[in-house]
Amino acid sequence: MRILITNDDGIMAPGLQVLHDLAIQLAGPKGEVWTVAPQSEQSGVGHCISYTKPVLVHQYAARKFAVEGSPADCILAGLNDLLPQRPDLVLSGVNKGNNSAENTVYSGTIGAAMEAALAGVPSIAFPSSTDRRTRIWTIVLRQVPVTALQLFKPAWMRVSRAPKITLCFTILTFRPFHPWACSE
Repeated sequence: MRILITNDDGIMAPGLQVLHDLAIQLAGPKGEVWTVAPQSEQSGVGHCISYTKPVLVHQYAARKFAVEGSPADCILAGLNDLLPQRPDLVLSGVNKGNNSAENTVYSGTIGAAMEAALAGVPSIAFPSSTDRRTRIWTIVLRQVPVTALQLFKPAWMRVSRAPKITLCFTILTFRPFHPWACSE
């Protein structure tokens, strides 16, 4: 399985590393994980794309690129220029800010997942409605891979064998008031 990951917090964000670890588990031993994320923080840009200026791409490592643009630009660069073939799945996040309710409209994390879904690639956004300054953020980062694997891996295995899906977009939000967030 080939998985493309991105976020709106930037290429060096800790949530992106958590997502990378999750993607490696989902992709399996013969899979590929590609990272195409913004060069700098792009929170609040929503689903915008750059069409009036060139989008520069920097390679950090094999299969790891930073784009001087929005999260949706990252998806477009990955799909159209960087990956040798289309990914089977796009994961976006793990976001370090509130992306619940009306804030989903402004979320670059969700905008990237929407861009992938519009291109026909199943996608999952991982926003978090926690405050990045609290210890809850640390707990969310630790819990995302466990919860996501439990929820999505069995379903993804069924979907990946099914006929082509034209639009699949899921939002999985982690909130600090869940019981697991109150203890370590």
